[in-house]
Formats: sequence, structure tokens, C-alpha cells
Amino acid sequence: METATINKAYEIYNELSFDDKEMFLDLINKQIVEERRDAIFKRAKEAEKNFSEQKCFTGNVNEIMEFLEND
Repeated sequence: METATINKAYEIYNELSFDDKEMFLDLINKQIVEERRDAIFKRAKEAEKNFSEQKCFTGNVNEIMEFLEND
């Protein structure tokens, strides 16, 4: 994102009333949470796929440590 775009958004934000600023920040925070949820969901689906295709290592702690030491 360009600095000019961020600066313009910040200028507009500063012109808002206090209540509107709070509402705006609440909306932004909710959007960020939703985007994080989507990213976690996509990563979980990828992990499930990798697991079902046996593309990941499974084992107990000792087996994992042995695997890492021999890698």
C-alpha cells in the first residue's frame, strides 16, 4: 500500500468525531479478526490435506526427536 493512501486514510480518520472513530476502529478490528480466522481455516484445511496424504511426520516426542537428530 502506498504511503500517500495511508496518509489520506489517516487524515480522513482524524476528521471523524470521537464516536465515529470508535465505531471505525471496532469495524476494522472485527475485519482483522475475520481475516485471521480465514487464514487459520485455510491453514487447517491445508494441514488436514497434508495429513490425509501422509505428507507430515507423526509420532511421540522421542520419535520426533530421533527424526530431527537424524535429519
